[in-house]
Amino acid sequence: MDGFESAYLKLDRASALNESVQKATSDWSDSLDLTMSAATEPSTKGEGFDVVVRLHGIKPVPASLSIELDECLHHIRSSLDHAVWQLVKDHGGALDRQAFPIFEKSPPPKQMAVYIAGLPDKTVEVIKAIQPYNGPKGPKASKLWWVHKLDIAAKHQSVVPLASGVSQVHIRIPDDDIGGKKIYLPQFAATDSDSATLVRVRGVRQDYVPLPPEEWTGYGEERRLVLFFPALDAPKIPPPLKELTDWIYYVRRTIARLEQER
Repeated sequence: MDGFESAYLKLDRASALNESVQKATSDWSDSLDLTMSAATEPSTKGEGFDVVVRLHGIKPVPASLSIELDECLHHIRSSLDHAVWQLVKDHGGALDRQAFPIFEKSPPPKQMAVYIAGLPDKTVEVIKAIQPYNGPKGPKASKLWWVHKLDIAAKHQSVVPLASGVSQVHIRIPDDDIGGKKIYLPQFAATDSDSATLVRVRGVRQDYVPLPPEEWTGYGEERRLVLFFPALDAPKIPPPLKELTDWIYYVRRTIARLEQER
C-alpha cells in the first residue's frame, strides 16, 4: 500500500474514533449530578482544623473512551511516519530508521539526520519549519508536541482525562468566620474519584460549622464538567479533548504539504 494512502486512512480512522470520543465525553458530562459540601476536618498540615469544600458526583470516564483515545492518538502520530517513509522510497533512499521528527528542542544535526535521511531538501525545510521548538508560543503550545507526547504516554498507560468546569461559574461562601471564599470552576479534578477538593480553609475552630450549600451565593448556577488531556509537564492548563479535532485537521494538512514533494 502506498504510504500516503495509508496515512490518510489512518487519519480517517482517527476521525471516526474522535467522533466516538467526543460523543462519549458529552454523554459523560450530561450524566453527572454534581453537588457540593463543606465540612470541618482535622488539618492535613500539623495541628488544628480546616474547612474543606468538595465537589461530589464525578463519575469515572468510560474505559472505552480512554482506549479509543489511545488508538486515535496513535493513528494521528503514525500517519506522519507513513508519509515520510513513502517519500524516502519515492526518492530512492534506503529505508532505515526514518520517521517524522518531533523535537521540543533543536536537536544536534546528527540526531536529526537519522530521521530525515533520503528526504528531498524541500521536505526537510517543511518539517523543520513546523517543529515545536520553532513555535512562536513555545514548543508546548504546538499541536505536534501534544500528539507526540500523548502517543508516547499511551504506549505505557491509557490516557485518562482530567475534569474541569466551564465558563466563569463561581460560588461564594458568604461567611465572615472564614473570610468568605470564592470557589471557581474550572478547577481540575481526577476522573477516577467520586469527589474533588475545591477549597481548604485552614485554621478554624474545631466546633466551627460551615454554612450549608443552599445558603452559598451562586450555588444554584449550572455546574458542568468537561474533559481535558492530562497535563504531562506542559502548561498549567492542558488542552480540552475537543482540540483533538483540530489536531487531526492540522496533521492532515501537514501530510498534504509533504505529498506535494513527491
